[in-house]
Amino acid sequence: LIMPSRFEGLPYTLIEAMAAGCVPVASTIRGSTDFVLRQGITGLLFPVGNTAAAAAAIRQLATDSALYDRLAAAGKSDVQQRFSIEALTEYYRPALQAVEQPRSVPQLPPDDIHILPIGGSWRRWIPRPIKNFLRARLLR
Repeated sequence: LIMPSRFEGLPYTLIEAMAAGCVPVASTIRGSTDFVLRQGITGLLFPVGNTAAAAAAIRQLATDSALYDRLAAAGKSDVQQRFSIEALTEYYRPALQAVEQPRSVPQLPPDDIHILPIGGSWRRWIPRPIKNFLRARLLR
């Protein structure tokens, strides 16, 4: 897997590739790709936008099958330990337990619920530039 991203949240693509035994080559995004992928242990990282470094990493994997096999096995094992349902459940458990339980909201009797009559068409609430944009798109 080659992942030359500039921005990522939690890159599930890397996790899924590693779980399948694929060795990822990804751009280094602090706190993201470098959190999931461990340089030289579970995959290879290169600086964002550095195509020469990306090509060198790919070439290294293509010519060194022992390295590829080692990274593939380590990546698969690492994902099973760190990103399994069980591992993530334990990771999030303290945060979820710290959240206050929601209080019940009293239900209003039906007689206390009033719907305000707006009158006219709902279209009058849409700003004119948006209506004009939609008209232009729909009448093409």
